[in-house]
Amino acid sequence: MKRKKLLKLFCLGLAFAFILAFFTGCGDNSNTGSANTNDAAVGQSNTPNTSGNDVTTTAGTEGNKSGKVGFVLADLSNEFFAYYGNSVKEALGNEGYDVVLTSYDGEVTKAMEQIETLTSQGVEAILMMGATPDLGDSLRAARANGVKVLLAGNEIEGAYDVCLIADNTQIGGLIGQMGADHYNNHLIDDDSAEVIAIVYSYGGIDMANRGNAIVDTFNAQTNIDETRFHIVEFSQDSGDTTGYTMIENTLTRFPDTKLVMTISDTFGLVALNIMNANGMTGDEYAVYGSDATMQALLEVAQVNGSSIFRGTVSMGDIVSQTAENALMLLRDEFETLPFRNEGPGTSITEENVFMFLPPQ
Repeated sequence: MKRKKLLKLFCLGLAFAFILAFFTGCGDNSNTGSANTNDAAVGQSNTPNTSGNDVTTTAGTEGNKSGKVGFVLADLSNEFFAYYGNSVKEALGNEGYDVVLTSYDGEVTKAMEQIETLTSQGVEAILMMGATPDLGDSLRAARANGVKVLLAGNEIEGAYDVCLIADNTQIGGLIGQMGADHYNNHLIDDDSAEVIAIVYSYGGIDMANRGNAIVDTFNAQTNIDETRFHIVEFSQDSGDTTGYTMIENTLTRFPDTKLVMTISDTFGLVALNIMNANGMTGDEYAVYGSDATMQALLEVAQVNGSSIFRGTVSMGDIVSQTAENALMLLRDEFETLPFRNEGPGTSITEENVFMFLPPQ
């Protein structure tokens, strides 16, 4: 597969990684702790961000909307974010709300401006995906002006009414357990097999907890020599906007890699394609991720065929979760605020993957 095609694949997967972070827990994000690492990310590349920052609104008959809602998203030029944002917009629109979508492209300053603009426009609520502590003042100011705020991802003190969360320690544990099961069943007697865990912590303490849980669970469930277990942390500030070069160079650095555990399907799908291109296939090889993206599910469903992408983690229907909680917030249906909507993840392997795929 050509590099350009792989980069395109990774960029689409990256959208799901942000969505993953979106539901990755609302622990205090003032501590940006990191997963335990013994190998730095190697080799970086730079892909320019070409997304726009236009604001789009739903169309509708004038006067038939009961209020306006702002949905601040990472990148509307990305196919998945466009689908995700428009799906929530449609769901709320069907209930009489006019939804404004904005794209902050990962830039804190742009997100601040969009939050302030939406507030000045008199929106009833702002939905915010993957907010960082830098946005705390803007979100608190919005709430002080009577705007309801739903955060998906990281908790910022005093900056939200509703926060959608998942237990990152549990999710990381599921990834680590799937990896440990594969190691114990296929690699325990292979003294040359190397294992890689790809983590990152820039999403705050929640993502650090996920990475730590992958590592801790795998170590607790296997007897692997620490010299063959490599923990590689992806750096947001590395200039490697897709992570492709980091993963490619890591696999080059450790050519005997048989197992890759990743913090998201994003990294897992890129690792899968690089490994396939290098002939790293067969029963002894495995890649695990998290997000339950459609592409990952389809790969897991092919485990008995040719795919080595053997597992992912589901956190439920994010479109429905977002829309339902937003509607409850707008309608003042929560008995107490702030409110956290938390649910456990579910491991998906070849044994249960067809429960998560749409009917044929």
